[in-house]
Amino acid sequence: MESVLDNRSKRIGHNRKTENITRYPFVVSLQKQGKEYYKHICGGAIIDEQFVLTSAHCILNPQQLSTTSLSIVAGTNQIYNRSSATRFHIKEIRTHKFFKPLKGNDIALLKVEPTIPIDNKRFSKIDFRNSSRKVAGLESLMLGWGRNIVNVIKDMEVVPFQTIEDEECELKHRFKYLTKSEICALSRKRGACDGDSGGPLVDVESNGFYGLVSYGRRACEAGKPYAFTRISYYVKWIDETMNSMRSLPPKPNLHAPPKY
Repeated sequence: MESVLDNRSKRIGHNRKTENITRYPFVVSLQKQGKEYYKHICGGAIIDEQFVLTSAHCILNPQQLSTTSLSIVAGTNQIYNRSSATRFHIKEIRTHKFFKPLKGNDIALLKVEPTIPIDNKRFSKIDFRNSSRKVAGLESLMLGWGRNIVNVIKDMEVVPFQTIEDEECELKHRFKYLTKSEICALSRKRGACDGDSGGPLVDVESNGFYGLVSYGRRACEAGKPYAFTRISYYVKWIDETMNSMRSLPPKPNLHAPPKY
């Protein structure tokens, strides 16, 4: 097995199985290290060479997971594809200080190392600043792996969603916990599953960054609404938190780099 430091420049092949591996090169898999394997727990989005955005509930499970137990995998849209993926350490974690389940603020920043080599092929970043508050009726895509089996390769699922008015979500669908920091959206194909948490909701045409998968009543249920953390609400928080994390002195590396 190779470390992420040895593997970071590996390029994907061009066979039938890997030809569409980086259709959405800003999407990552957040994984937790077990005794014998890594397990995908959430999605996330690259927003900078050093930073990945995900949902806070992915990190607080129920207590905050350690940086040494977590890593992100990027460079592929196929989960558990060892031949094409690159694994990165998580150096620092910052969750929103006011996050509570069903109370909003479900957002977290991960600082990774080494820096992600943005090439707009295997790795790209999505612009979180171009995310003004959106209205209802917008066609969007949820990007994630949904339910999956450890170490079984699976292609990313691209699920169409449509945003709906907050009032409709609260009254018609009885989403009583919805906050102004969240977007309500539903899909006729399938709902958000556990493995989709933290993954991005993006604009169909421009890949504008709308939200992060937060919660729903039941996993994977078609035709039912789900709450997404509203990115436009947190632009200032993201910028300020990234600046703060950039200025932190480096921590000594007391652990060996993770193996894939």
